[in-house]
Amino acid sequence: MLALGLCSVASSCIPMGQKLLHLEISRGGVLLAELVYPVRDTSDVDAMWAAAGRRPFRSVLALDELRPVERPTSEEPLLARLEGVLQLSLMHTDYLESRVTLEGVCLERSDERAADWRLSAGDVARVRRAASR
Repeated sequence: MLALGLCSVASSCIPMGQKLLHLEISRGGVLLAELVYPVRDTSDVDAMWAAAGRRPFRSVLALDELRPVERPTSEEPLLARLEGVLQLSLMHTDYLESRVTLEGVCLERSDERAADWRLSAGDVARVRRAASR
């Protein structure tokens, strides 16, 4: 009964021993994308970044903020190629877990109608290297 009450109050229900991370991708202070995904409570920063390449719990791509060349196209409907200097901030509630700056990233989704945007495998590797410095 208590678990049901907590689920209705919380924005989501995740298994015990996990927490939801928010990955915010911005350029010049403008939010371009937000990915929300679970990780184990005991995850270190490297494991948190590694999870950014898995299917998220929820994701939002701010199409109105993207440059036309960054948006998914009919030729590449599963990709969004964000350009320029981007700040990737990994948050848990209001706590900053990690932040890196990269030149461009590629977001992928599973199908044309899906909103399950995640970092490409190559960019997961790049962000993990940047975070370990």
